[in-house]
Amino acid sequence: MPTSPLYDSTSQQLTAQLPNALASQIETLALLVVASSQSVSAQIGKLARAMPLDTTQAAKEQRIRRLLDNERITQEEHYQPVAKLALHGLKGQRVQLLIDRVLLRDIHNILVVSIGFRRRSLPLAWLALPHRGQSGLADQKKLLGSALALLPERVRVSIHGDSEFRSQELFAWVRERGHDGLLGILGTRCSRSPQMVMRRRFRSGCPIATRLPISMACI
Repeated sequence: MPTSPLYDSTSQQLTAQLPNALASQIETLALLVVASSQSVSAQIGKLARAMPLDTTQAAKEQRIRRLLDNERITQEEHYQPVAKLALHGLKGQRVQLLIDRVLLRDIHNILVVSIGFRRRSLPLAWLALPHRGQSGLADQKKLLGSALALLPERVRVSIHGDSEFRSQELFAWVRERGHDGLLGILGTRCSRSPQMVMRRRFRSGCPIATRLPISMACI
């Protein structure tokens, strides 16, 4: 059995926040929370060494891998309820959502929406794309919708994306919901608004606008 006051308190909180989770799932999740706070690492070996269990390193690593391979562990049931409670204190504040696509080890193509907090980003929703290359509008809207549902009432939301997310349809969808959007675009692309044109000339002489609110820019 785990032996740690931090484990005990974490287990109690997870039990309250994840009422549909199995006891065995709560136990392993609590162990990982304790291990990550102690090791400040996401490496399986370091997490296993920090787990408050009186067993071998190999056994602890195997337990972590079993949890990661468990298809019944989902972000909707086991992660987002905790994230939603953690974000409750942001009520009425300005929050920054970041949408991005990350390629892990040149194999896993992950679309993710995170919230910016103290120079860090906390993932709120993610999707493993079944293909290589850019994400589509439907997946982008679905993921942003999932992330927005976790935010507390009366937050003012700004959504940031790079040039992959320069779709007029996406940012029209964002504006319809009363949110702001910021788009980072390539230095070779020009962006023009009805009121003004922002131009910065590089050696090539190409006019560019590198960071414009999408509510002002027409892409």
